[in-house]
Amino acid sequence: MEPRIAIVTGGTGTIGTEICRALAADGWTVAAIGHPSEADRIEQWVQQAGFPVKAWLAELDRRH
Repeated sequence: MEPRIAIVTGGTGTIGTEICRALAADGWTVAAIGHPSEADRIEQWVQQAGFPVKAWLAELDRRH
């Protein structure tokens, strides 16, 4: 079986966290994308998430 990987933009926010949690509970490998301006908060979020998750910082702005 192929590994299932989910990339969740906004994954470190309130709704995104619940999406990540549900995917992890269903056996997905979860990658959450958060904004670079929240780097300190996101590092703490990963430590306290309560499920396996990797977080990346990215600015996904259409204006660039």
